[in-house]
Amino acid sequence: MTPCTTFWEILREAEDIIERAKKNPRYKNCDFFFRGEYHRFKPPGAPEPPPPDQCLPSILRNKSRRQNEKKIFYETLRRYPEFFRHDMKTIETLYKFEHYGVPTRLMNISEDLRLSAAMATIPFNSGVKSEYDECNSFISVYAVEKSRIKYSDSDIVTAIAAAVKLDDDKITLSHDGLGYLGYEAKIDRPGFSVSERWIRDMLLQDLPHVWCVKPILSTERIQRQSGCFFLFGFSDNKKLIPATFSEADFSNRDAATYGIARVGVVTIRGDKKKAVAKELRRVGMAEYQYYPELSSFARYLVRCVDDEEDLGL
Repeated sequence: MTPCTTFWEILREAEDIIERAKKNPRYKNCDFFFRGEYHRFKPPGAPEPPPPDQCLPSILRNKSRRQNEKKIFYETLRRYPEFFRHDMKTIETLYKFEHYGVPTRLMNISEDLRLSAAMATIPFNSGVKSEYDECNSFISVYAVEKSRIKYSDSDIVTAIAAAVKLDDDKITLSHDGLGYLGYEAKIDRPGFSVSERWIRDMLLQDLPHVWCVKPILSTERIQRQSGCFFLFGFSDNKKLIPATFSEADFSNRDAATYGIARVGVVTIRGDKKKAVAKELRRVGMAEYQYYPELSSFARYLVRCVDDEEDLGL
């Protein structure tokens, strides 16, 4: 497809992708989500569009982060206890982590195309290299089987979140190896138990998968973004699972991304990203509107003034 140069072209292309997917009986019971990426954590010039299996949550992108998952969790809680004091479950803490840039096994997606387009056209991370500014950006479109969409209190979400608090060698996917995980999950939800065989069977089947999670809208930032997440499970010792997001794996119950597939990609032309970002301001998607802190407004203000643009306020 020809790269898009305006938001309205993005909208039409995304709608075409979804309409084509809906004609396939495989996706008849799906909801659709978007994920915008300004850059791909790969050098400019890499193949386009990005392969679907290159999408990983922040904590799984390198070995050091994976090995320090437990430490990252507890050090963040230790230093900002008041911010997380009212969280009832570990998954609620992880929602906040992800929205504020702490590495987690959650990957942001959204039902709002405008938000995903903004993520694809505005370099929110000050560490993004300037060489990416003229590179194409992308919005992936995902079909998610309704049965793979969970809320915060589901058994599998509780269990995967609880694993964050454990060392890798404390988790073995066997009937005898889920004791530590069951103990941590029970702290989050007293009714949780791995004593019954059917519960262990369920966990052994469901842990090595990716799930779609709809979060509690517990902070103003989360409320403004109305985002959802892909929650990445694990195999033995929290090893990576082969999350392909391929259409071929959508109907394969043994696949890590069973029930979830990337059905298309909208490409945005690199030299038009700034123009698209300006359009998005006119439809309520200026940076400070979904990152509502003063620091976000300050960055937006400076960017507009430096570029001699209308503030659009």
